[in-house]
Amino acid sequence: PRPPACPPSPTTTLSPSSGSLAGKHRSRPPPEGEREGRRSEAVALLKEAPECDPSRMVATGGTASNLPRVVSPTRPPLVLSRHALLRAANLLDQAPAAELQPRYLLRPGRVQAMRGGVEVLLLLLDWAGLDRLHVSLEGLRQGMIMAYLALGEDWNRDQPAPTVTKPEAAGL
Repeated sequence: PRPPACPPSPTTTLSPSSGSLAGKHRSRPPPEGEREGRRSEAVALLKEAPECDPSRMVATGGTASNLPRVVSPTRPPLVLSRHALLRAANLLDQAPAAELQPRYLLRPGRVQAMRGGVEVLLLLLDWAGLDRLHVSLEGLRQGMIMAYLALGEDWNRDQPAPTVTKPEAAGL
């Protein structure tokens, strides 16, 4: 049987970050087997994940917002498929970070973080049983500020889903 949809709200935040893996994987392209090692390390980051069946994944942060430029510098996609993530991983592993940073207009240190971040995102897709993720160019800080402005001091408490009272408000 499939797990239930992710309670208690329509969103669940997980804490894995590319930065947690970046320090172990330097500026050089990884040697044979290192990518698999990064993926194994990323598995431990999911121990707090809820038992649920997510229907959509939204990724935010530096890796998520920069990966679309690696996948397609001229037309960065805001939805990344598993195939696009694997392609990005291969592109990021082709050369030393110092060569890739100007090619993809990345700041120093970002390539190393993205090498680990791709593994985290692939792992999250596997965990969720999804084949793609949506990229949010907005950060967590902005989301917290928007929630505070909308809800005041209760911004970080679970809120009931909004009730639609007018059909036109629901887009009907």
